Amino acid sequence: MKADRSGKIWVSTIGDGLMLCRFNDKDNLELIKQLKEEDGLATNIYLRFIIDKDGTIWAGHYSGVSK
Repeated sequence: MKADRSGKIWVSTIGDGLMLCRFNDKDNLELIKQLKEEDGLATNIYLRFIIDKDGTIWAGHYSGVSK
């Protein structure tokens, strides 16, 4: 789980792709968007990821790295 420059939270999952979330007024994490294979991702299984200085997400999976 990592925050991007805008403060939104990105979560990598094992089986459910990547999730973009935010904290609501009650400090609960709520889902904004879920990205999966059917959205163009290489897989739904992501082991870890980084957000580089340009805001690009690099996500590691069993077959390599996706941008």
